[in-house]
Amino acid sequence: MTQQSRAEFIVRGRSWLLVHYEMLLLSLFLFQWLLPSSSSTNIGYSALFGGSNCSNVPYPFEISNENPSLSKSLPGLQLCCNQSCNNSLKVLIGGSFIDVMEISLEEGYLSVLVDHAIKFGCSHISDRSPKGNLLDLRGTPYTFHTRNKFTVLGCDAMATVRDSFSGNIVSGCVAFCVSYADEQHGQSHCSGVGCCRDAIPPRLQYATVELSSIRKLTESMENITMVSGGCNEAFLMDGNDSFIPVLNTRRPIVLDWSIGNKSCEDVTSSPICGPNASCYNSSEGLGYRCKCQAGYEGNPYLQEGCQDIDECKDHSHNCSGKCVNIPGDYNCSCPLGTKGDGKKDGVGCKRDTYIEIGLGTSLALLVILLTTGFWIFCELKKRKQRKLKLKHFLQNGGLLLRQYVSENQFFARIFTIEELERATDNFNEKNVVGRGGYGTVYRGTVLPNGEVVAIKKSKFVDETQIEQFINEVVILSKITHRNVVKLLGCCLETDVPLLVYEFISNGTLSQHLHEQRMPTSGRLSWETRLRIATETARALAFLHCKAASVPVVHRDVKSANILLDENCTAKVSDFGASRLILIRFKSFI
Repeated sequence: MTQQSRAEFIVRGRSWLLVHYEMLLLSLFLFQWLLPSSSSTNIGYSALFGGSNCSNVPYPFEISNENPSLSKSLPGLQLCCNQSCNNSLKVLIGGSFIDVMEISLEEGYLSVLVDHAIKFGCSHISDRSPKGNLLDLRGTPYTFHTRNKFTVLGCDAMATVRDSFSGNIVSGCVAFCVSYADEQHGQSHCSGVGCCRDAIPPRLQYATVELSSIRKLTESMENITMVSGGCNEAFLMDGNDSFIPVLNTRRPIVLDWSIGNKSCEDVTSSPICGPNASCYNSSEGLGYRCKCQAGYEGNPYLQEGCQDIDECKDHSHNCSGKCVNIPGDYNCSCPLGTKGDGKKDGVGCKRDTYIEIGLGTSLALLVILLTTGFWIFCELKKRKQRKLKLKHFLQNGGLLLRQYVSENQFFARIFTIEELERATDNFNEKNVVGRGGYGTVYRGTVLPNGEVVAIKKSKFVDETQIEQFINEVVILSKITHRNVVKLLGCCLETDVPLLVYEFISNGTLSQHLHEQRMPTSGRLSWETRLRIATETARALAFLHCKAASVPVVHRDVKSANILLDENCTAKVSDFGASRLILIRFKSFI
């Protein structure tokens, strides 16, 4: 091996040993000085500000057109947005106006842009470790939020953060590079190579940053040239931002804010929290903050700021059954027939067998009671109707007529009122075939043989002539002659007796002689007229001499009482047996 090759091998070996020695020192340094990183909380933004937007600043923050330092209300929470602040939202901290990016009432933080980087090793390695301070928050209601991360950019940097109040090291990390590309790698992936990060403790207001060179600490026999000729930087930055701005020196940090520096216990008599809001001590700040109670949302620092949330309306409830909104909360209830707490993550709503049995039993009893009541009502109604029909039957001479029936002297039929109602469709007006001063004649069909009949219903009855009326009906039931309308029966179950005759379909002789609507009106031949007269005379002779043991005198013979069938055969109707019978029968005309 030549002398030159041996020298190159020694140089390469020393470089390899130096790199591994630096890695060992890095491990020891992290073990001694670095604190464990806190897990960042995902904090949602409640308000977004930027540029010249100075509207919608939520209370207790206020915009003061004067110098915010001169304001006496809620120190440190006054913001500036006038010409001296370049018409953009700023907050006065440490005598300087700092741009405000975001304000959160719910989580209690303020996001700002600052330029407080401590730089080291920009031109040459210094014999002493440079020092610098983070943003000075002393005398303000702000502290550094733990969401921030202490960040170091560089290839030869060991940085520590020392609390200025206690003098203790509270954070620190080491950034190094193996090659020139590691510096660019560290700007996008802060994992120790070209960049490192560490958490900071809560309630930190002021701290000192110390930077030193790793290579200077590890230098022994020879001076080792830095891998990168760039500067090492140490600064505080919002840990939620993965991109690290290198060219722009202003970086976002998050400040925790609170009301004053007293706890809720110290201000129980005069907290600024509004109705439906509660006071709580800031876990990272110095004082207290307010928040809306469960079931409310809004600004907890304003009167009427916390409004009730209608969980039932916005479907944020946990009910599997019915949701009922109440102030600050909601209730879950189960539908009828189920039981439980009505919650999705609880018992829910289950069918209540006892209620079902009770409801089923109650429903069955109700049906039985209704059925029984309806049956009793119908029976009472039928009983009342039976009593009324019996009363009418007795008033209209029903017992006397039954006596004639038992003696085989009545040759017609006794109809019930139900039969005649069915025959005439409950005495429908469409079945009326004739009207007179004393009553109405209905056309009906008697079941089951379908016989067509004429039913005469009088308007009134003479109760003193009931016996003579029954005697007349009995005599008329015996008359059988081709020229006399046959009496088929009667009904005595109504207030006025009903007489049932055979139905003659071709009208009266008077209609054929005088009414124009009849097809034969005025055109009956003399032969037909003489035949009708002869048939009428034969019928009257039969009634006078041969109809019964007692002669039947009509006493009201006229063309209106002579009916014609389809063959123009005469049928005598509406007659009586005596003067009394005549008076009685006039009520049926």
